[in-house]
Amino acid sequence: MTTVTTVAAPCTSCKGGSDLRGLERTRFFARQIVTPDDLTQDQIYFREKAKRHNRMLHGWGVVCGACVRRGGTACEVIVEPGYILGPYGDEIVIEKDTVVDICKLGAGEQDGCCGEELDPWCSDAKADCAAGTLYLAVKYSDCLARPVRGGAGCGCGCDESDCEYSRIRDSFTLRLLRELPAGYTTPMKQPPMASLNPCRGKAAKACPPCPDDPWVILADISIDAQCNVRAVNCFTHRRYVVSFADFFFVCAGKAPNADVGPILDTGIKTMVEGVRFMSMMSGTTNLMDTRGSMTGEAPRAMVTLARADGSTTMLPAYFTVERGSTVGDLLEREGDRSYYDPSTDRTYTLRELYRNAGVATSTKLESTAAALSPLEGRVLGAGTPVRPDAEPTPDASTTRPPTEPEHPRGGPRERLRDILDPSVLAELQSETDVSTLPVTSIAGLSATSALGKRVTEMTIGDVGAMSREAFIEHVTRDASARQRNQITRQAEQVWRSAQRATNPYAPEPEDTPGNPPTVD
Repeated sequence: MTTVTTVAAPCTSCKGGSDLRGLERTRFFARQIVTPDDLTQDQIYFREKAKRHNRMLHGWGVVCGACVRRGGTACEVIVEPGYILGPYGDEIVIEKDTVVDICKLGAGEQDGCCGEELDPWCSDAKADCAAGTLYLAVKYSDCLARPVRGGAGCGCGCDESDCEYSRIRDSFTLRLLRELPAGYTTPMKQPPMASLNPCRGKAAKACPPCPDDPWVILADISIDAQCNVRAVNCFTHRRYVVSFADFFFVCAGKAPNADVGPILDTGIKTMVEGVRFMSMMSGTTNLMDTRGSMTGEAPRAMVTLARADGSTTMLPAYFTVERGSTVGDLLEREGDRSYYDPSTDRTYTLRELYRNAGVATSTKLESTAAALSPLEGRVLGAGTPVRPDAEPTPDASTTRPPTEPEHPRGGPRERLRDILDPSVLAELQSETDVSTLPVTSIAGLSATSALGKRVTEMTIGDVGAMSREAFIEHVTRDASARQRNQITRQAEQVWRSAQRATNPYAPEPEDTPGNPPTVD
């Protein structure tokens, strides 16, 4: 006889204790007396397998939908249909718009199975509210459904209560929390993509621990003392699960007599997107060759370049250079080779890099390393074009610019002193992080002002990427005539500050303000 010993590993189930039912499946044999537990065991086994798969491979959070918006009354919000993975691996499906009445719900729970068509005894009590922020959360739950007469062998005298529910329905429970559950922070911290690489650590990657809390946050809801909804924020604490539901690959082929140009353009864009994804996965800040990086080969040489913010990056060379050839020969063959910078999300061609470095096309080359030497220390995007017949570039050590170019308005951090609130600037670790800060980090802009309330979900980078007209239209939408004039003046100042913060070395926006925005 063979004995099989099962060891409860910490990464197998969220049940805890010595409950190993999720690791066992039923083995039927001849003349076995089958009980309800035997028939249910396979359901437990496959459910626990699916939950373990979800938790270990996909994580937890909102997959899609489940948006929250204001309802028909001042007390109501509506949760739209959505699909969520719970912290324990459960699938949470909200099939239709679900109304949450904060005046009635308060600190209680609202079961997704609870409705007039299912349970007429649902609570309808008035809730006590305290002004502030509540967190609308959802967790998996199930409920019994479809009752049938279960009294086997009874005659006409069977009791009316002798019924059994014949189904278990997957459902959900909604609740308004006063405190954030475990696993949530303010602000939410985006895990680095490099954490997905199991080879970066010094030890084997451990299984993630079982979460301590079953709740998934759907929205932050601001209310007053009468339970009236003041604002709904679906982004500050929303945790999304990576989903490839909308992603697919297309293999573009050349149709007869078709123009190959669009196909090549599509191929180049696809390569850039692939390299962008690879850079996020690896966490690298070095330039990535859109062709060479996909081959898996090692570069033949590398050179250090600088960025405008003072940081440095490495440029790899996957191309070969024949001894005695010129820069012109190299650019004719490899000039369109593109390099993606993951720190700035910009792409440069080899031709642009040589042109900005002022390298003459007649410059003789001896090797791949020698071909890169004129680029050593150059600033990406800086420099002026040279004539094709210009003299060869002198030694790079005599022409290398400083790592941070001088600027009449000073370095990035000096400029931010006039833009950001002092407390925010003191905690800022890097000037490159400024685009991720909330707009209310701009000096003088209060989160409780008319404008501040309309930009609570926006970052400085969001505003910096918009045109002045688009931003003003966004923040004045649905405003009264009196509010529109006030908000417009403040919005113009905030927009200019965001432009200066996100692009320190760009020319000042038109109508440069003399002072940071002030808010009543």
